[in-house]
Amino acid sequence: MDTTRTEGVISPIPIAEFFFPTGNKRQCTVSLFGDDSGGNPYNWSFAQLELGTTEHETRIELMRRLDAISKRYETQNWYAPVPIQFNGRIVLPPQLNNPISISNETGRIWRGAEADGIMLPYGSGFLISTGGCPIIIATDGEQVCAAHAGLESVVPWGGDVVANIAAEFTDPQKVIVRVFYAIRRERYKFELNSTHAVRSLHVLDALYKHGYWDCVSTQEPLVDVIDIPALIARRVKVLGMIKANQDEDEIFLPKKHAHDTRDPKPLNSYRNLIAVTWR
Repeated sequence: MDTTRTEGVISPIPIAEFFFPTGNKRQCTVSLFGDDSGGNPYNWSFAQLELGTTEHETRIELMRRLDAISKRYETQNWYAPVPIQFNGRIVLPPQLNNPISISNETGRIWRGAEADGIMLPYGSGFLISTGGCPIIIATDGEQVCAAHAGLESVVPWGGDVVANIAAEFTDPQKVIVRVFYAIRRERYKFELNSTHAVRSLHVLDALYKHGYWDCVSTQEPLVDVIDIPALIARRVKVLGMIKANQDEDEIFLPKKHAHDTRDPKPLNSYRNLIAVTWR
């Protein structure tokens, strides 16, 4: 990822950026931030926001970068639900009632609720740090929902986030859905001869039993891969919403300068940042 410096402050530049028209001359800008210029790894994990002291070096650096992003997109209010439970919840802005000041000059990040998504107010932004989980943007031309969409969030016997998104709109048949920045399907491996074989078998067995076998493919003997965007598309169709046509460059993470949980240690704990603005 490229960065520029102004008076000693790093200004991140996205490694990918796409635009989603939402009607009435409005659009969502969906931006991905990963490594620094020259491919130097940077960890966007929001766990650093919870360090408890403004003097902590890594927290200060993250806040500087978020401040630069806030200025870049001229957005003061950013909503960042906490998706650690993969519960599929969609919340409203008042439910994120724990503000974190980005700086004295710009806005705030609103935290507080354990949820996957937010009904995004016009003129505001959605922030999430991810390790390969895609996000979903849904709109009926009047409202926008932005949500984290990890595997456990998406499956109907788990968080069922796609159904929860549909429930937020008066007429789901008018809702257009796009998916951004998923782990590439060839990297989302479930190895049946590893120490995680029990979990892998449980996940794969559930997908087959519930009829989502076409979202799984065998990459090599005893190694299956799961296509999360394909699973989301199936749920969108079942629920009567509209899955927009997209290029794979939008749907999947870039092959360079982005992180996912299948990276080698210690980088498998590193996170990207996805920033969505609606203006």
